Amino acid sequence: MRRNSQKKYLIFSKAAMMETMSYKWQIWTWLIVGIIPIITTCLLWSTVFKYSESAQTTGLINGFTLTGMIAYSLIAAITSENVYTSCSFDMLTNDIYKGDLAIRVIKPISYKRQAMYTSFGSFLASLLLKTIPMMIIAFLILCFGFDDFTMPSVWQFALYFVSMFLALLVIDSFDFMFATLAFYTGSMFGLWMTKNVIQTFLSGATIPLAFFPTIIGQVLNYLPFASMIGTPVNILLGRIGGTDILFSIALQLVWFIVLYFISILCYNSLIKKAIQAGG
Repeated sequence: MRRNSQKKYLIFSKAAMMETMSYKWQIWTWLIVGIIPIITTCLLWSTVFKYSESAQTTGLINGFTLTGMIAYSLIAAITSENVYTSCSFDMLTNDIYKGDLAIRVIKPISYKRQAMYTSFGSFLASLLLKTIPMMIIAFLILCFGFDDFTMPSVWQFALYFVSMFLALLVIDSFDFMFATLAFYTGSMFGLWMTKNVIQTFLSGATIPLAFFPTIIGQVLNYLPFASMIGTPVNILLGRIGGTDILFSIALQLVWFIVLYFISILCYNSLIKKAIQAGG
């Protein structure tokens, strides 16, 4: 019975994966265009390190060497491209905008799980078509362009992919929870912009959390935002090691569970309000 329940949701994953695959030529175009930010990132941080007093005296800026900073920026950008393929925000805000929530309520499936499994499909397709090719390019640049770069181990790659999958779960639940605000504000684009700014800035996607003031950085490390980008990237690059890896992955799992149930509570509250308002 439980297996059949999972099967009906896996259909949504398969459909999302096929839909993303159908745009494979566009994805390859995005891949080629994506090389431009990689080159820009390398040039930007090279300039920053060239004129930084800290880098000139110690070779470090907030614990990062030039190679380490470029590696972090590249892997963070690639990871973001994959984990931010979550479909939950777009699905729920579109249904709120179109007034289709009443149709969702009468269907014999969980809307939250449907959205989550749809995100799985997009995630897997993006991983195969975009992330892995871009990662190969990035590591070729790092290996042949920087003598002091150390290639991650197979174990680090394995833990990175586990952590990246958990990052998707955290982001998907956060997006679903945030999307419920669209019912009260009516501003889909404004919410989307706000969500993206919060996630990008506080997750370590733009700059490492180590660049924040010490206290703020330490607090952010325990919030769900670090679990979105910072954790998988730091695991891959060896900045998190030993038992800290297990703690970081466990923290990701905890935040997924917490946000999952909060998002369901927010959605149930939204449905009650919608019914009271007449659908």
